[in-house]
Amino acid sequence: MIRKDVIIAVLITFCLTSVLFLTIPSRSIPNDNYNAWADVNCDGQVDLYDAILLANAFNTHGIPIDKSTYPLMGMLNKPAFDSGWTNISRGDHIQFPHFLNTTNVLVYMMGRTNKSASPYIHQIDYGGELNAFLEAGVWWQDLTEASISVYRRPDDSNWDQVRIMIWTISEP
Repeated sequence: MIRKDVIIAVLITFCLTSVLFLTIPSRSIPNDNYNAWADVNCDGQVDLYDAILLANAFNTHGIPIDKSTYPLMGMLNKPAFDSGWTNISRGDHIQFPHFLNTTNVLVYMMGRTNKSASPYIHQIDYGGELNAFLEAGVWWQDLTEASISVYRRPDDSNWDQVRIMIWTISEP
C-alpha cells in the first residue's frame, strides 16, 4: 500500500515538474526591463556585444547630442546645421552660413508653402524647373566649408519657405 502511494506521489511530482518546465516564457515575449538606450547596436537585445561596444568607448570624448529629441535610434543623429524654416522670395537667393569647416556633408532641403490651411511640406520642383512657360523650383549650390546658397526661380509658387539640414560625414 505504501509502495502504491509513493509511486503515485512520484508520478504527480514528475507531472507537475514537467508542466513547470513547459510553461517557462519564451524569449520572444518582450522583457519589461529592456532599456533601448543601453542597446548600443540596436539589435533588440542588451547583451555582451553592447557591453563590448561600451567598453571600447570607455573614457573617450566627443560632442554630446540630445538623443531624446531623436527617438529613431540607429537613424540619423541631430544635424550639424539646421537653418530652420526661412522665408524665400521669388527670384531670391539666400546664403546660409554653417561654419562646419568641411564639404564632406549630406545636405537635405525641404520646402513649405502656405497656400493651404496647414503648411504643405514638400520637395516639388527640387532642383528647379525650366521650360518655355515656367521658371519654378528651388535648388542649393555653392557649398563651401562655411556656407551654402539656395536659389528660387522667379515664377515659382510652391516654395514660400526653405529649410536646409546638413550632416557631416566622417571619413571611413
